[in-house]
Amino acid sequence: MNFQSLQVHDIFSRQLAAELAARLRVMSTKGWHEDEDVPGSFAKLRAFDEYLEPLSSLVAQALDCDVVPVRSYARIYVKDSVLRPHVDKDEIPYGVSLCLARGPHNWPFKVGEQEYIDRVGSGIIYDGLLRHYRRGKAPGEQVQVFLHYARKA
Repeated sequence: MNFQSLQVHDIFSRQLAAELAARLRVMSTKGWHEDEDVPGSFAKLRAFDEYLEPLSSLVAQALDCDVVPVRSYARIYVKDSVLRPHVDKDEIPYGVSLCLARGPHNWPFKVGEQEYIDRVGSGIIYDGLLRHYRRGKAPGEQVQVFLHYARKA
C-alpha cells in the first residue's frame, strides 16, 4: 500500500464542528492538561471517541483496507503554537485530522511533501508514520480533533 494522505471536505457540518469546538473549550476549563508536544496548547485524550466507529468506513475506503478504531485526541492550539515535524506512535499508524475551528489566517498542515489548508468540518486522512507538521506558528486559535486507526489484522 502506498497511501500518504487525502483531504476530505465536509466530514462534519460547520454547525457540528462549531458545537464540538465549543464542547472542547468547556472541557479545557475543567482539568485538561497542557500538551507537552505543543507547549501552551491544551489537549484531551479520548475526547471524541464516539466519532471513531462512524468514520471508520471513510478511512477504510481511503486506505483501501479494513481498519479498527484506536483512539481520539483533541487539541486547542493557541496563537504562536508550533507543531514540530514528527511521526505518530506505531500503534496509531493512520489518522484523521479534523478542523473544528480556525481563524481567518491559514496554518498549513504538511504530510511528507503534500501541504493542506484546513477548512472547518473537513479532515485530512494521513499516514501517521510519515513525517507531518504545521508550517510556522499558529496565527490564532485552532481547534482540531484527531481520530486514530490501525489496519485490521
